[in-house]
Amino acid sequence: QRSNGKWRQGGFEFLKALAAKEEGIGEDDVTEAMVSGRCTAANKLKYWFKHKMNSDGEFEFRRTELAFLKDVAPAQVTDNEVASSYMQCLQIGGCTREYLRLPQLG
Repeated sequence: QRSNGKWRQGGFEFLKALAAKEEGIGEDDVTEAMVSGRCTAANKLKYWFKHKMNSDGEFEFRRTELAFLKDVAPAQVTDNEVASSYMQCLQIGGCTREYLRLPQLG
């Protein structure tokens, strides 16, 4: 539940809805195996961006950015490549890690 009292979709519910959509079935017909099969780094990032960071669309923006850098169509960049790009930024020497390591207040 959000601080404003509204219900927030949890990770399991997010994956269950995703499974139902991809399988073309109702959410009541989704099995644990279907949900487990969708518990990937990419889907976790999509959930976090949308429901925890208020950044819905960020994952697809990164896909578009990677496609531009590779000079390919966004459809040619896989979810795994997008997720991996975020992980690389958090590794030692990665841009996000360095940004977080070197903060300065005005």
